[in-house]
Amino acid sequence: MNYCVITADVRGSRQLNDRAALQLQIEQTLAQINQKFAKVVKVPFQITIGDEWQGVTENLAHSYEIAVQFVEKMHPHVLAVGIGEGAIATEWRTRSADMDGDVFLRSRQALDQSKKKNQEIVFSTTDKHRDMIVNAVSLLLQTLRRHWTERQHQKVILYKEHRNEQKVANILGVSQADIHQALVAAEAKIYLDCEQKLNDFLRLIYEHNNL
Repeated sequence: MNYCVITADVRGSRQLNDRAALQLQIEQTLAQINQKFAKVVKVPFQITIGDEWQGVTENLAHSYEIAVQFVEKMHPHVLAVGIGEGAIATEWRTRSADMDGDVFLRSRQALDQSKKKNQEIVFSTTDKHRDMIVNAVSLLLQTLRRHWTERQHQKVILYKEHRNEQKVANILGVSQADIHQALVAAEAKIYLDCEQKLNDFLRLIYEHNNL
């Protein structure tokens, strides 16, 4: 049976002055993700070494959704995220660092490619043709994100959460027109639609494999 391992690392973290604040941000992010995705997380996301963390999920279905939330919650830090799919060769442990198997190797390979190619989220699964498509879409989404200003980033992420321009405007104390203009400039609705389609595609793979 194949599982999914997601390994993430903060790029350039050794150059940061306040590493304690970074560690706290990582710990808070992991707690939020572990709680939100508790139904699919098999081994909770935990710090493995330094500013790297890893966890195991039951399949690829929510893998991009989890990975991109790491990217969003750790902003403005830049991440490298490797998503692997494959078998687990050892017994289950409470820490993924104490386990082994093809899925861990693929996740590590994907993480290395993420750093080498400067691509935040990289997949290495049992289907290389699928990887080509998913990694291409992931890179296009990243390219859109990296063109956002800080204010656009804030507004897009809030809109993603609430899906209502007026609600975001109320939160930020600005006009609905201001939010609308920022979303248009950031190509937010195209971005969110493509992101949703990628998530749907990964879920369909899981459903197809379990027919």
